[in-house]
Amino acid sequence: MIDSTLLLNVINNTPYTEIKRSGSGWEAKLTKDKSIKAKILVLADNPEKLLSELKISTLNPASSSPLNYNENTYRTTVSRISSEASFLSLYSLLIPDQENLLYISKEQLEIGQAAGATAAYAAFFDTKTSLSNLKRIQGELLACKHALMPFEDVKMTDSNWLAIQKVGITGIIKAEITQGKAYFNPEKEVTYREIKEPIKAYYYKAQIWFDDHQNIPINLENTISMVCYVGNKSIEATKEELQKKWNKNYRFSGNYDLKKVLTRREFAVIINEYLKPFDDVNVDKTGRVIR
Repeated sequence: MIDSTLLLNVINNTPYTEIKRSGSGWEAKLTKDKSIKAKILVLADNPEKLLSELKISTLNPASSSPLNYNENTYRTTVSRISSEASFLSLYSLLIPDQENLLYISKEQLEIGQAAGATAAYAAFFDTKTSLSNLKRIQGELLACKHALMPFEDVKMTDSNWLAIQKVGITGIIKAEITQGKAYFNPEKEVTYREIKEPIKAYYYKAQIWFDDHQNIPINLENTISMVCYVGNKSIEATKEELQKKWNKNYRFSGNYDLKKVLTRREFAVIINEYLKPFDDVNVDKTGRVIR
């Protein structure tokens, strides 16, 4: 991987003698006469050489959290943890009172990409890690095919992977957690009960639509009605567009049928395409929707 990566210099088998702050950035001394300067330090090593410089006694690496829908912090994920139904929050990666420093365990290779993207954001935009933009970092990671939600049953090769990841991050469709694994169950039919409150939490207009449409099946016709009402779109134009894209673009296996109850996969793709909750709605550090 390293050999094929551009714009990255790797210095192998070279111990550093000291790491210290240099202005708002860092300096790592390799020898008496040679050092490396950088804006951001990502440490994946024992922090002992840093503690005296930082004037602290301990430094803990970023830690993952179990996927728990009783809280909304999963919306701040920057990496899934594939061995279990867990994720790494951006705000677990950031260290309070320690600017431009990220510390990850060397055993957790999986979160290295998230640490790299977070460091790169601060360096590229010449800002501080405390001012990291969650959506920009999440978007960059997803563009690089880095999974943010730990869905066991939706692989990167799935043609709807990106839409399912994005809608999964919003919590509009939630995974089922069984024996420590998270399953999106993409072919399972979506229900009115599971999507009503999450969509209302994201969109004020959705509250009116759901009040006017009580306990109806979430078929294609009703879903089009909802996204057009909430998103101010033409119903007829949306029907025509969906019919054209159904098999060709979205690669759905079933036929276009307005009366068919949608699967979680189909619903996720339509919501992502026509309402864009992940792209257009921000959340705070706790994952609470900001409207």
